[in-house]
Amino acid sequence: MSLVRNVGRLAQQGARQVSTTSVCNAAKGDIHPGYFRLEEVQAKFQKPDGLPVHLKMGARDQIMYRVTMGSCLIGLGFVFKLFYDLSYPPKPE
Repeated sequence: MSLVRNVGRLAQQGARQVSTTSVCNAAKGDIHPGYFRLEEVQAKFQKPDGLPVHLKMGARDQIMYRVTMGSCLIGLGFVFKLFYDLSYPPKPE
């Protein structure tokens, strides 16, 4: 019974240590500057400009979107060709 109590106590202490971070208590000078840029990026995604989330970062996202859509269409074409070839096999001579 004491083993169960100890395991529960250790789990509770571990959860407490994970949930409290030193970042919350740190001064503003101790925080990495990348975290402040994160707020700018979040603001860009929150802006109501009518664009879907996957296109919010600009031209790079549009290029990647078009390449992905093109690859999907090419793959879909190959699937239809495969179905056609399997449905109508060549006649033996």
